[in-house]
Amino acid sequence: MEILQCSEFKHDYIFSTPITTEEIDTTVKSLPNGKAPGIDGISYEHIKYGGKVVIDALLRLFNLIIEYEKIPVCFKLAIKIPIPKGNKKSRSFDDHRGISLLPSINKILERIVLSRLLKEPKYLYHPLQGGYQKQQDALTTCFTIEEVINQCLEEKEKVYVAYMDISKAFDTMGINSMLFKLYHNKGICGKAWRLIREWYTDMAEFVRIEGKSSRTYTIQQGTRQGGVLSPWLFLVSIDDLMEELQCTNTGIFLNNVYLGSPMFADDLTMLSRKKSGLDKMLQTTWEYSNKWQFTFNIKKTVVLTYGEKQEEHGTNCAIRKWKLGSLDISEKDTWSNLGKIWDINKHSSAAVLGAVGRGREVCFFLMSLGSRYGGLNPIIASYLWKRIGIPKFLYGSELWKLSKNDLIELERVQNIMLRIMQGLLPGTSGSAARGLLGMLSIEAEIDRRKLYFLGRLINISAGVLCRRVLLIRLARWKWNHRNNMTGFVPDIVCVLTKYDLLDYLMEFVSTNCFPTKKNWKKIVNLRVYEKYNYVWQERIKRNKQLYLYSQVNTNNEISEWWLLAREYPKNLLEITNVIRLLCGSYKIRGKRVCNPVVYTDFCEICQKSYVNPVNHALLYCLASHNERENLWNWIVDNCEIEPTVNLVALSDSDFILTILGQNRETLGLDNEQRKAFLLKSANYISYCFNRTVISI
Repeated sequence: MEILQCSEFKHDYIFSTPITTEEIDTTVKSLPNGKAPGIDGISYEHIKYGGKVVIDALLRLFNLIIEYEKIPVCFKLAIKIPIPKGNKKSRSFDDHRGISLLPSINKILERIVLSRLLKEPKYLYHPLQGGYQKQQDALTTCFTIEEVINQCLEEKEKVYVAYMDISKAFDTMGINSMLFKLYHNKGICGKAWRLIREWYTDMAEFVRIEGKSSRTYTIQQGTRQGGVLSPWLFLVSIDDLMEELQCTNTGIFLNNVYLGSPMFADDLTMLSRKKSGLDKMLQTTWEYSNKWQFTFNIKKTVVLTYGEKQEEHGTNCAIRKWKLGSLDISEKDTWSNLGKIWDINKHSSAAVLGAVGRGREVCFFLMSLGSRYGGLNPIIASYLWKRIGIPKFLYGSELWKLSKNDLIELERVQNIMLRIMQGLLPGTSGSAARGLLGMLSIEAEIDRRKLYFLGRLINISAGVLCRRVLLIRLARWKWNHRNNMTGFVPDIVCVLTKYDLLDYLMEFVSTNCFPTKKNWKKIVNLRVYEKYNYVWQERIKRNKQLYLYSQVNTNNEISEWWLLAREYPKNLLEITNVIRLLCGSYKIRGKRVCNPVVYTDFCEICQKSYVNPVNHALLYCLASHNERENLWNWIVDNCEIEPTVNLVALSDSDFILTILGQNRETLGLDNEQRKAFLLKSANYISYCFNRTVISI
């Protein structure tokens, strides 16, 4: 009440001018599609396509709300949807995250208010806060923490790290505490403060699950997950925790930059070079949580100690005690936090094992959606793998340091998925499977992600902490610390060198010049593709099973056959058999053949020996004779004289390559004639499967 009275006499910079049509129009145009509406059923699309009439109505409504400082009751009523955390199927309350569906009109007003607030520098977040910010995410926070640890280890110092999680941070935050901090810590006053207070007075919601709704109840605490202002309100309310931790002077500094307590939303990481230092930070955190009435989840709060030898660590860990107030904190060797597995020995095996598990999980999920042979076209299936599978599979790979065995394990997951979606036999060349869909190897994909991440760090605003950490590490690398450096910088230098891109980094270190984010992505895409395509071509040429493939598919790009299958889905089986033949994904007498060109066997149908099963099946076998005659009759009847003569003049080996898709230009067929020719060829090749010496 005292703050409310004082706020009456404070000048309000946020609402010194009315809301304008331009503000509403800009906000409405930026609204995403496909979001669930609130209780009124009005979606963002209704407003986006409502035109000037709707904008004018919103302008009058919003300015009346600001003038009278009254939020409509319907704006405060939310539908709460319980969303399971992760992949948990538990019906426990604690295993769900409640998302509040608020009216769209309310969220537009919140967006406008937040936009005005963020224009004031004093209302921005603490530099160590990486959550809910345009240029930062969990990965940039992980990068900061990882590089701080790396530098301390390079200096032969131990690092004590506490990973902490606030219990139900958004749901349990005290509203009065939040309002107090907004006024006293951030200086938000006047109409803006009273409006936020009004928003958080008499809030109500009801739970909806499986089409059934609970009774409506009032909310006495918390910022709603789903509200536009909620993340900002939580983050500015927790800012002073990082300030108090910095004042302990026990957290880690690098080059006079404080890096001892980075946060990502409600995940706090505290780093100290001394045990006593971390003890003091834990005590400060405990006192702060008691003062502001929230708790840390002790099950998700652990300590890791980096830089100890194995025997020393075992001894110290047995006698070392960690406390959060009266609660015991466990010390571990590995921990999963912010989507990254932290390992005191800096091994990659745990991260790779986790990635393999995620990769297999998303493979089964995509297969259930139809990403398998006989389901979606492989082009569509591979698109889903790129957009859904790879981001989950390789999350955090920008910070991985991988061995050859690690890459083999990761590559195996993708190869299996690509074989399944294309109907190829187990053991079929992974390079061949990728090349038919224009897919990069996992190694090249991870390299590309690391290069993207470098460009992102460099192009982030100058004051952002992760960029400052990168500059500190680059300076260390530049001034002769290259031999004993670990982490992202030496790793990215190796990647840059591999793709002949190191000059860009050297130019940045010398002159602070670097391509824009958009241009850097173009450069990276081109260099990575060129390098990978060359390596891919060499691998294909060396594989004797792929002697046909190497002459038909000369570049790592989507196969003409799969494009044809997308246009003519009824011919998918026949086209798949062509793909199998190209990839050596077939069997002779129940076994795959390593080198078909010199393979010798006896044909039971023809009662004679043969060399090269493909040549025999497609050109000479009596079992395919009639179908072969039909193919030639079709060519004579449907093709013009020049293409027909060209086909007749081909040698046996060139004819096989032609019906497999080579000689696109030399035959003289137009686009539609070529499609018809390829479909007829696919029918013939498919006929030869299981009727001649070749089988699936």
